Amino acid sequence: MFRAVDARIHSPARAKLNPNQPEVTPMKLNAPTQIVFLISLVVAALGVLAALGVLAFIPLASVWIMALAYVILAVGCLMKGM
Repeated sequence: MFRAVDARIHSPARAKLNPNQPEVTPMKLNAPTQIVFLISLVVAALGVLAALGVLAFIPLASVWIMALAYVILAVGCLMKGM
């Protein structure tokens, strides 16, 4: 099912309909390096500990700490070599 959809998107007939439209290329994702994964894991663990009240001295809400961990991991997947 997904192959048929991809074939229609990248088909030459579709390119002829609008020659000014740029060619659609799929997003290339990479696995994050081990250090980026460990950094995001530590930040996520800090977020969990902040949510449980163990780390009350951190001035950020635990939701934002977890969001930061996710952003670190996402950047590690999007950038090659990170």
